[in-house]
Order: sequence, then structure tokens, then C-alpha cells
Amino acid sequence: MRSVLALFAVVAFLLVTSCATMGEHKNVVKTPSVEGSVTGSLTGALSGGTVGLYTSEVTRSQADTNKEFRFTTETKTEVTIESTATRPRYAKPGERIDLNCTYAVLSHGEAGVSVREKRELYSGAEPCGSLQVTVFRKPGTYRSDLPIFLPPELKPGMYTVRYRIETDRSGDERDAFFTTP
Repeated sequence: MRSVLALFAVVAFLLVTSCATMGEHKNVVKTPSVEGSVTGSLTGALSGGTVGLYTSEVTRSQADTNKEFRFTTETKTEVTIESTATRPRYAKPGERIDLNCTYAVLSHGEAGVSVREKRELYSGAEPCGSLQVTVFRKPGTYRSDLPIFLPPELKPGMYTVRYRIETDRSGDERDAFFTTP
């Protein structure tokens, strides 16, 4: 019985902290992760959708990253997006879409840098979401994933996800798309 109660307490805590809303804004989220918290909201066409748990991993070391990008600048730290994707590219209302971004932090030094990962969502030209996580990154290549669950009443159309990776001195952006029937 104690183990069941303990399990229930842990599950309840995780649900409350990972699905909590902040402030007066509907669908504003703050999702706990080891590295940082996702902030922002889904609005307009995506209002009623939810944001899942942010995850990331190192995919390439500093030396391999600098070699891959032929990075030779001795004094500058740069960020550049390698790839972005929405998976799947075709989803029905209520389904999950994974917003994936792989990017490089290029530097010859070993010091890390604060990186802002932004995902801005658009229905046509109309903004319908802005999600951001700020993390500390050492030089290397990283892949980050942020799932969203589309609202059940989502209107058909093509949606754009604009990925922006920024530091105080460098930035890059790239778009990806998904479609709903």
C-alpha cells in the first residue's frame, strides 16, 4: 500500500510540475528539465495545444564539430543550425508533433555560453506560438527536441516553425513545416 501511495505522489508531482500554467495567460508552460525550462505559450490557431518535455543530447564533440564546420576563428564563439525538422510533417488535430533542432556551438576555447533556443509557430503569417528554453552549452553539436500536442479543434492548413538559436553575439534561424488535414 505504501509503494502505491508513494508512486501516486510522484506521478501527481510530475503531472503538476510539467503541466503547470503560469500567470494569466492560457497555455503558458514551464516544463522542468535537467538543463532548463521551456517558457512561452501556444496561442491563436494552436490555443488549446500542450507542450511536452524538452530533451537534448550532445551529438558531436567540440573537436569534431569544429572540424565538421571548418571552424578556424580563434577568438569568436558562434552558433549555427545544422538541421531542423517537424516530425511527422503531416499530423491530425490532437496528435503529437516533435520540433527537432540540431545546432553547433563553435569555439576554440572550452568556456561555455548561454544559448537561447526559440521555436516560433505560425499559421500563415499569423503567430500562434512562441516557445523558448535557455541552456548553458559548451562547444559541440547538440540536438534538442520539444514535442507539442496539437489542439483537437485545430484548423486544416500548413504551419511554419521558425527555429532561432541565439547567444549574445551570434545567431542563426531556419524554418520547418507541418500540415494538418
